[in-house]
Amino acid sequence: MEPWAWAIVIFSAGLALAMLEVFLPSGGVLGFLSLAAVVVSIVLAFRHSPGTGFTFLGLAIVGLPAAFSTALHFFPRTRMGQRMILGAPSDDEVISDEDPRKVLRGMVGKHGVTLSVMLPSGRVRIDDRLYDAMSEGLPIEANEPVTVIDVRGGSLVVRVASHELPRANPADPLARPIESWGIDPFEDAPAG
Repeated sequence: MEPWAWAIVIFSAGLALAMLEVFLPSGGVLGFLSLAAVVVSIVLAFRHSPGTGFTFLGLAIVGLPAAFSTALHFFPRTRMGQRMILGAPSDDEVISDEDPRKVLRGMVGKHGVTLSVMLPSGRVRIDDRLYDAMSEGLPIEANEPVTVIDVRGGSLVVRVASHELPRANPADPLARPIESWGIDPFEDAPAG
């Protein structure tokens, strides 16, 4: 048999050993045998002619990584690969029930009232609790009824509600605007 024919056989065996290295835990023995087989095939190819040798060298440079990556591509589909590689967990498995993001996602569709002018962010009161929120792009005045439409980055996204919501309890002093108290916030204190 000609040296180039042996080179083809040994090169093919080297590529097969490289693929087997992925599937069989050999501690690197199969990888070493694969590399040795490819080197021997290149040497045999150079004995035939320099052109054949360089061709095999180029095939080795492309073929070994391609064989290894092909084996890695198919490995998760094998029975052993499915036992070794765990699937990605779902969002419900990762996020606990007490997670604020889950609570915020449950707020979509609820109605509330803005506590400050939203240019575009501010605070809203929903079900007697305060939340950070941002408008969907347009400014919203204080004490406007809003509806939660989305959650982004830990903040609620709101828009002006299409129907009027009941206003805050006027007996609650913190719910009333400061102007209703008869205090001018910019009044100078008497010098004393």
